[in-house]
Amino acid sequence: MVLIDSLIELAKPWAKKIVEEKFLPYLQDIGYEYYLKGRQLNKLKSSMSDYLIRVKSQCSVINSLAFPNVLKKIKDIYEPLFLSSLDSRDENSIRVSNGNDFVTMITHALIIDNAGMGKSTLMKKIVIDTIDKTEFIPVYIELRSLADSPITYQIKELLGIEPSESDDLVRNFPFAYFFDGVDEIPFDQKNNILKRIREFSDDFPKSKILITSRPDNSLLELHGFSRYRIKPLELEQSYNLLRLYDANSYSLSNKLILSGKLISEIKSMRNKDSITEFLTTPLYVSLLFCAYKHKPIIPRRKDLFYSQVYEALFESHDLSKETGYVRGKMSGLDITDFSLLLRRLAFWCLKHNGRLEFSRAELEICILDIVSNIKGVQVKPIQFINDLITTVPLFVKEGSLYRWSHKSLMEYFSAEFICIDVKDKRDEILLKLFDSNSPSKYKNILELCADIDYSTFRRTVVKHCLERYLNHFEKIDEIDNLSLVDKEIWASVSFFTDIILRLTPYGSASLSDFVPDAEKRNKSPDPEYPIFENTFIGYQDFITSLTYPESLGSAVFEILKWKHLEYFYTERNFYNRLNDDANIITENVMIKVINGRVIGAHDSIIPGVITVLLQFRHALSIPVIRTASARRALSDINLDASNGVDNLLEGF
Repeated sequence: MVLIDSLIELAKPWAKKIVEEKFLPYLQDIGYEYYLKGRQLNKLKSSMSDYLIRVKSQCSVINSLAFPNVLKKIKDIYEPLFLSSLDSRDENSIRVSNGNDFVTMITHALIIDNAGMGKSTLMKKIVIDTIDKTEFIPVYIELRSLADSPITYQIKELLGIEPSESDDLVRNFPFAYFFDGVDEIPFDQKNNILKRIREFSDDFPKSKILITSRPDNSLLELHGFSRYRIKPLELEQSYNLLRLYDANSYSLSNKLILSGKLISEIKSMRNKDSITEFLTTPLYVSLLFCAYKHKPIIPRRKDLFYSQVYEALFESHDLSKETGYVRGKMSGLDITDFSLLLRRLAFWCLKHNGRLEFSRAELEICILDIVSNIKGVQVKPIQFINDLITTVPLFVKEGSLYRWSHKSLMEYFSAEFICIDVKDKRDEILLKLFDSNSPSKYKNILELCADIDYSTFRRTVVKHCLERYLNHFEKIDEIDNLSLVDKEIWASVSFFTDIILRLTPYGSASLSDFVPDAEKRNKSPDPEYPIFENTFIGYQDFITSLTYPESLGSAVFEILKWKHLEYFYTERNFYNRLNDDANIITENVMIKVINGRVIGAHDSIIPGVITVLLQFRHALSIPVIRTASARRALSDINLDASNGVDNLLEGF
């Protein structure tokens, strides 16, 4: 077990060395004598040392659901991840074994990926390698803690520098800036804070700046950043991760018994499809290890992962003690009532801007309010909070703050609340989530709701999505001179997102050509200025600017595809239509597509646009449904919205 106090002690000599041997001489060289005397010197040494110590100790360890209540050194459980560029047609990968190599190669970069892909773990690994192996000094900030004030002001405050000092004081020192978790910023603050980050990056053009986030349209603010995604784990990487968890398990020592049994069971499965998807995601590998350690059953659905992990954490057998030892719950609640409170707490958090973090007083007030509205359950908030931190460790305590150990846990229990507690209003809430078209807020929740209660999800969200798609396809079907395959590809692509596309030869390209006037776009309702998340992608001898099709419609079709693969085109079905010599798009022509219709060009350009889009299938997820299948699926829902329940009840 790693103790944070010991990490703090280990970090002190490094922090002292940085301050004494690097920063103070730097101040002297540039003439800042004010900070080198008496009280100001002591304040600066204390503030900067404390901050650097906190950064190194915080980034050295990780809370993992594979090890409830136990901090682990990140170097002991890190399996090297691979990054691929979202700004290039080139599918080459960057193996991040030494994070310092990645920091050296980038200036301003975004790592964008879905829940559980290991963004925060990767960020911490890069920070630690930056400390150990480069001249850069990391400034690491979890974005949920950032205030809506100039970032340089906040950084200077952290370091003990007077806010009134020139920004040059930090701009010219070899700091590297790491901002983790755009998706964890409260929803109502996100746009303002991203504008602050953009202003900061504009003012620090030569500084190393790395940011992580789930896909989010608000990232448009950061149009000058290079963008990367984490490649899904290969099976052998997943197995390595399971072995690392096992080797670091306090209960199983280094015998690798559990991981060996689990890996053998996965390999022997006749149909691996039901588990392989989860093995590509680091979070689900850790959940699988945690769940399997408690009960040797491999979950087949996302919701079952969380359910089995919750059961494991609640029952918490301490394997270092005698068989059957179970920690008592301070709250006195059983597993059912504890889950009831968790579901309501999670939905409260979702409703309040996706809140993840509380002071103790705030969390007590929130739980007291929830409990006061539940009949038949009595518990003291502080006892429930203590359980959340210790005996059922779904929260972590960092200093004086309490937070969900992973955002996806809040989303899982929110989805359970919608599917279990809401009852008569369930259909209305699901449709409200879908119609928001806010993937960054609700994509993971809708996917979990589909797992927990597919019948309700089918008769509401799937039906609504199919109806909208078929109405959209009717417009596309009117376009002449398109093959059926191209119509169906075009209908799916344009149903999920509008498009701005332009091919510009590299020699005559300017970044400003691809960046719409954000202020004009945000103020104008004119469809000429839609809000897009832009992608800059190389294509043959051109720069291609196009939108990234992240939408809840796409997420719903992915869920439907998981249930009915036969409804959808496979890559083999339609990528053989590619012909790079045909339908070439004219250079330097801005092509806009809104609701499937081309603005400023003839529809005959559509096959060329499709050709370009299909070149980037490593970056663009486009589930293309067969229209006949969409009609059949909608007909099935209309014929039996209950998904077999009414038939079963007949005659009862």
